[in-house]
Amino acid sequence: MRVVGIFVLVIVAFGALESFGEPDYLTYEEFLREVRAGNIVRVNLDRFSQVEGIRRVDGREEEFVTYTDTGSANDPLLTDLLRKSRVQMNIAPERDPGFFDLERLGSVLVLLGVPLATLVIVAQIRTKIGRLEQEQRNIAEMARAWSRADTQGT
Repeated sequence: MRVVGIFVLVIVAFGALESFGEPDYLTYEEFLREVRAGNIVRVNLDRFSQVEGIRRVDGREEEFVTYTDTGSANDPLLTDLLRKSRVQMNIAPERDPGFFDLERLGSVLVLLGVPLATLVIVAQIRTKIGRLEQEQRNIAEMARAWSRADTQGT
């Protein structure tokens, strides 16, 4: 049972670390305002709808992510605006995550791990309650036996 508990703890910790340090989410309108204001330093565009990059906020650089309606790398208006605003662009090649996509795998482990951990904990609690109830029955039986012995001895 301890092995299962450790396994569940690792899964929960992995899920917590997965969300640690995530980039700020910007709406697409906020992103365009930041581009026009000159606060976007560089972006990574993909063939889908994600735009991630670095922006300047109060003199420091922070990661951000936003989403477009069309594939960000395929949007000529967006790429023209980024060029005119002198934003460094990187167009990510298409990728096939395959079967072992770590992002998806981590989410699946967390989604499966939480119910599994709950079941393990419930089973342990029920086992302990069963033992306590058995001990109470044994104590009650011993008390009755002593009571009978006392009444017979007097």
